Amino acid sequence: MDLRDVVLRHRDGTVLDGPDSVRTIDVLGRIVPANDGDFAARMRMWAWDQLVVAVASGDGSTVYREDSHLGDAFDKYVLVVLVHAGTLTYTQRGHTGTVGPGHVVTYLPRETFEFRAVDGGEGTLLHVPIDYVESRGVDADALAGAGWHGGPLVAGIRELVKGTGEIPGDGAAIPAAAVENAILELVVAILLQHQGASGRRDSATDEHRLRVLELIDARFRDPYFGVSELAADLGVSRRYVYKLFEGRPVSVAAMLRTRRLGHAKLLLRQPRSDATLSRVAKESGFASADAFGRVFRTRLGLSPSEYRAEFQAGTPDGHGRAGAPED
Repeated sequence: MDLRDVVLRHRDGTVLDGPDSVRTIDVLGRIVPANDGDFAARMRMWAWDQLVVAVASGDGSTVYREDSHLGDAFDKYVLVVLVHAGTLTYTQRGHTGTVGPGHVVTYLPRETFEFRAVDGGEGTLLHVPIDYVESRGVDADALAGAGWHGGPLVAGIRELVKGTGEIPGDGAAIPAAAVENAILELVVAILLQHQGASGRRDSATDEHRLRVLELIDARFRDPYFGVSELAADLGVSRRYVYKLFEGRPVSVAAMLRTRRLGHAKLLLRQPRSDATLSRVAKESGFASADAFGRVFRTRLGLSPSEYRAEFQAGTPDGHGRAGAPED
C-alpha cells in the first residue's frame, strides 16, 4: 500500500453515510461500524514529509488491525491517537483500557491491535516514524497499547492540526515544514511525558542513551564523526555504544544517518534556496555530494534534486510528500 495514494484519496474529507461506506476506507485495518443502521462520520487525511495525519469524527466504529494487514507501510510508524470527544477503548499486547477527552493512546502498527470509538467521538490520529521517536529518546516498544492523560499538549496539537488545511505549502508565510516540526515537537513531549511516568527506565543506561543523542545532535555536521568518535567522547567502547541500542528498532548508526538526512531535507525544502548539493551535503555532515546522493536515493527513493524540485513545485496534496518513512 502506498501511503501517498491513501492520503490523496481522503485529503478533501471523506463523508461516510451508512455502514457499507466504511468499506471504502482501507486505512490501517478492518473497520466495523457500531451501528448497523444509520451511520455517519467524516475523515480527512493529509501528510507532510514525516507525519501522516487523520482527523475523524462522527458515529462510533471499531478498527481491527489483524495479521493480514501487517507488513504494509504503516509498520514503520507509531500511531498516536488524541481523544477530543467521546471515549476510546484500546487493546494491544494484552493491554486494555478506556479513555476519554484529553487522553492519548499509542499503538505499534507492526503488531495487531484494535480500538473502539463511541458515537459522537472525535479524534486526531498521527502516524509518526519509529526512527524519529527513537532518535528523540523515546522507547517505541513501550508505546504498544499505552494510554494516559496528555494534559494541555493534546489541545495544542489539535489547534495546530486544525489550521493545516489553510497552509498551502512551503512557499507560504508559515511554511508547512515549520508546522510539521512544531507538531512533532509536541508529540515527542507527550511521549516523553508517558515514558517518564511509566517507570520503564534504567537510570545509567538511559542517561548514556540520552548523551548519545545529544552528541549526535551536536556533531552530526562533522563528516568524520561516527560511532568510534561518539564512543571516544563518551569514554566507552564501540561495543558498549552498540549494546545501548541493542534490540531497539533503530541502531545508533541509523540515528546518525537519519539526523544528517533530516537536516539535508530541511535545507532542500527552503523556499527559493539556491544552495548547491555540495553545500547541502557539507552542511549536513556528508563527506561528498556523491555520498550524499547515494544515501539519499537509497533511503528515500529519489535524488536530492528530485526531492527539492518536488517541494519547490508544490505537491498534489499541498502539504508535502507522503510516503514510507526512512528505515
